[in-house]
Amino acid sequence: MVIVGTKPADRYILACLLHIHDGAKRIVLKARGRAISNACVVAERLKNDYVRELEYEDIRIFTERIKNEGTGRVTRVTSIEIVLSMRGSVGPQNPR
Repeated sequence: MVIVGTKPADRYILACLLHIHDGAKRIVLKARGRAISNACVVAERLKNDYVRELEYEDIRIFTERIKNEGTGRVTRVTSIEIVLSMRGSVGPQNPR
């Protein structure tokens, strides 16, 4: 699993490539809020420019409710999970 933030996309692509080099057949990208667009860029560049055998297995979009401990106020944050897997290896496995 790679949690995508607001750093340059190349850093997250490198993290994914390291997982693939270690033998991972599935990569899960997770992001919240403003980092969602960066996660989409990472997934597309990884799939189209680096590892052409990757395909989208699943994309989940949901809203998380986060309570601020100081104020007690509940905030909703949109999140995304993008699951990429090597072509032909879709099935019950442990995602990285």
